Amino acid sequence: MSDKDLAEAISETILMDNLATIPSGGKRQDIPKARVADPGKIDDRLVVFHHPRSLESEYFRFLKSRIERHFDDPADREEGRMILVTGATIGSGKTTCALNLALSFAKAYGSRALYMDADCRNATSQDYMGLGKKPLPGLSDVLAMRHRAGTVLINSGMSDLLYFPSGDFSEKFVDRLRSEELGILLDSLKKRFRYVIVDAPPAFPMPETGILAQQCDGVLLVMGAGRDGKEQLENTMESLEGGDILGVILNGVKSTPGNRYGYGYGYGYGYYGKKGR
Repeated sequence: MSDKDLAEAISETILMDNLATIPSGGKRQDIPKARVADPGKIDDRLVVFHHPRSLESEYFRFLKSRIERHFDDPADREEGRMILVTGATIGSGKTTCALNLALSFAKAYGSRALYMDADCRNATSQDYMGLGKKPLPGLSDVLAMRHRAGTVLINSGMSDLLYFPSGDFSEKFVDRLRSEELGILLDSLKKRFRYVIVDAPPAFPMPETGILAQQCDGVLLVMGAGRDGKEQLENTMESLEGGDILGVILNGVKSTPGNRYGYGYGYGYGYYGKKGR
C-alpha cells in the first residue's frame, strides 16, 4: 500500500477532518544542543530537545496546540489531561513521537508535564533518555505496591519534564491494570499534572493498551509509513474500541515533488481530529 493510499484509508476509517503534520527525519538545522547533565546520552531522535528550531519540532508543537484546543484547555481547571500514544505495530516510532510530544508540553508547562512509559514489555524510553537499559522501578512496581509513585518519578533534565518509568514486565501486570489501584494512580496524576503522555505498547494484540485507552482522555495512534497498512489500521482500531481516538500520526513519510502532503525538506505527515467528525 502506498503512503497516499494509507493516508486515504486513515481518513476513511476514522472520519477525521483535521490535518496536522509530524516530520520524522530529513536534514536538520545546525542548532546548538541545550545544556543538560549529559546531553550526549540523550537520543538524537528527541528533536524537540536537541533541535528545538527544526521543522520537525515545529510540527510537534503544532500537534500539542491542536490537542490543547481540542480539550479547550482552561488554565484553572482542576484536573489535567491524559493522552495515550500507541502504535499499530512494533517499530512505528510511537515512543519517539510520545517523548517529543511530552517535551513540547514540558516546554510550556515545565514540571507539570509528565511522560509515563506503560510499555513494560519493551521499555526503550530509558535508553532514549540516556538512563540505561536496566529496568528502573516504575509503573509495574507501583501497581504491585512495591513502590510509591512519588519515589519512582525522575526529573529528566529536559525542560523539567518528569519521567515515570515502566518497571519490569511480569505475568500479573495486565491483571493489575484492571485493579482499582490503576484508577487511583491515574486520578492522582491528573490532579498533579496538566498533561500526562502515556506511552503504551502497540495496540494489537497487547491487551494492556485497550485497558489504558479507556482510562485516558484521548488516544493518538502512530502508523509507520511504508510498513503499516489498512489491515493493521483496522485491527488496531478494533482493539482500541472504547477509547476516544483523537487522530493518527503517519510517521516517516518522505516528501516528493507534487506530493500535497510534503513540507519543505522535512517529511512525514499525520492527522489529528476528533472521532466522528
